[in-house]
Amino acid sequence: RDILFVSTFSCNLPNWSLFTRGFVTFLKSSTFMDLLRSHKLSQLPSTHHGVVSLNGTDTLNHAFQTLVRNNILGAPVRVDGPNGSHAYKVIDIVDLVHFVVNLYSEDERLFEHDLHEIMARSGQSNAGKAFTVQNVCDLSHCNPCVPVAETADLSKIADALATGVHRVLVIDHEGTLKNVITQSAIVEFLWKHRSHFTDILEKSLFELNLGAKDVVSAKTSDLAIDAFRSIITRKVTAVGVVNHDGVLIDNISTRDLRHVIQTATASKDTVKHLYSPVAEFLAAKHKEDVAPATAIACKSTDTFAQLLEKIHNNKIHRVYVVNEHYHPIGVVSLKDILDLFARLDADRQ
Repeated sequence: RDILFVSTFSCNLPNWSLFTRGFVTFLKSSTFMDLLRSHKLSQLPSTHHGVVSLNGTDTLNHAFQTLVRNNILGAPVRVDGPNGSHAYKVIDIVDLVHFVVNLYSEDERLFEHDLHEIMARSGQSNAGKAFTVQNVCDLSHCNPCVPVAETADLSKIADALATGVHRVLVIDHEGTLKNVITQSAIVEFLWKHRSHFTDILEKSLFELNLGAKDVVSAKTSDLAIDAFRSIITRKVTAVGVVNHDGVLIDNISTRDLRHVIQTATASKDTVKHLYSPVAEFLAAKHKEDVAPATAIACKSTDTFAQLLEKIHNNKIHRVYVVNEHYHPIGVVSLKDILDLFARLDADRQ
């Protein structure tokens, strides 16, 4: 049986020059990366809901509802080929954000149409766009399919996830999909084994050069669809929301697309929230209790341990860094944390 794996990764790689070589003094002889090397992928349990996958011919609505039902942000997609062969792709919630934003930006004829009905279609739209899952996979060009052998150790996927890949597919020797491991899973593993890197837990984010990344933000008066457009154009998964004084008050992420689509499912007024001010969009979103009412933030003087604890306790993918006026001056993502350990390990070598 022939198995084909597709990989078209094109996101920007991290700027390795940001890391100072002095950090090597923070490491002991036994590092977190050493711990990862001692664990095989087969030793990492599957998620509580097992491996959730989709077929390439599924409708986008089915894909979205599957993600929501299992509380996940992406899933592998099996695309069947000739002679019993198949390929794996990956669809992420950010691909659906691209689809929805582009749909209403490029084809005004669809403006009054029901989004739920459009996503439930198979085939082509009036504009010639395909609506099946396989045609939307990696629409963002940031979610490649990255297969890793089941016999590999955890450091192999940590290296991949540190470059910005959100999840990797664990494949056995027969080409069968066995597991999906995400950035969140590795950071949670990191939290549980934090005793292996106590030497950096009390270092500040400033000392570790975390949170130096520019924040992409939206004002409460901006339209929600423009916030989602910023997610697309800046190749991020969230934007901070600031008020008229520049104070961080909330967050809009790719996960919030569920509010748009679920609203479309319950009402024919599809684009009401997409074209409403961010303040109204957030007020409607929080009525459904789908996210914390405020963005989770810290200061550059906070310790690495405090950062990890906030991520663990709130089950979030990013923490904003604010100054004394609560203006966002940086953000730390799961990728940045994994990248830190990869850099430390590279310098130690």
